[in-house]
Amino acid sequence: MSNGQGPRTAVFGDVSGHLRPLAAALEVLGLDRATGKLPDDLTVVQVGDLVHTGPDSDAVVAFVSKMMSANGSRWVQLVGNHESVYIGGIGFGHSRVSIDAEAIIRTWVHNGRGLLATTVDSAAWGPLLVTHAGLTRELWVELGEPADPVDAARRLNRILRMDRRRAFAPGLMLQGVDAYKPGVVWAAAGSELYRSWVGRPVPFGQVHGHSSAWDWHRQSWRPWTPEEVTEHAVVDPVQRHLYVDIGGKMFAGIDPDWRGEDPGVAMSPLVVPGTVRLGEPEGDA
Repeated sequence: MSNGQGPRTAVFGDVSGHLRPLAAALEVLGLDRATGKLPDDLTVVQVGDLVHTGPDSDAVVAFVSKMMSANGSRWVQLVGNHESVYIGGIGFGHSRVSIDAEAIIRTWVHNGRGLLATTVDSAAWGPLLVTHAGLTRELWVELGEPADPVDAARRLNRILRMDRRRAFAPGLMLQGVDAYKPGVVWAAAGSELYRSWVGRPVPFGQVHGHSSAWDWHRQSWRPWTPEEVTEHAVVDPVQRHLYVDIGGKMFAGIDPDWRGEDPGVAMSPLVVPGTVRLGEPEGDA
């Protein structure tokens, strides 16, 4: 079944071990829980951080694994910093998932179903790069300054396969100092991602989770968020989305930042008319 209005993509922010709001949001979009099938016109992109914080990490991994099996390429799973600890990333304080869940996460990356990046061809905002935490300008330059997000995604996914240390490089959130160029699972939204692009040409828009320049709990801007960002941002407190225009391109932050909140809090994906292009790596050369 479909909505009859053309293809659409739902980009889900961090799940953080909360199964109920994920499943409920998918049902609103038309998921058939009995079969695990999504509507024919719908593709889901989940930006990573499926696990930790909440009570249902193992159940979330098992649920997503079934969704991936039932829907093939119409479920695109990205890797976040919380998954990275099971596939070569730096460890940090959290409880671990079960051995079975850890094996599933490793399998996703091994068989090419777990990615660092993908692209949504948004009808409203043009092509958008989707990653867990966002592509900083410094890493974009290191990638060779790809002009379009599909090429950027392709190069990032090759890094995941070839250089895990670079793929999961930490930044301010883990190191506390600006000693590294953060990879796309660790960049802090305001102080690293947005700041890196302010005042410079921006090749394409982005969608990210991981963190928000707006603190949903304190209802204020986080430290070191550039003034140019705060002046050109739209804060959606209902969906917990932050929209920032940088250089004429849209940066959409969709991390709900649940922390230890009741998992009954509603999850609101970013739903856009448009299709997904994976940006799969092409060989090792």
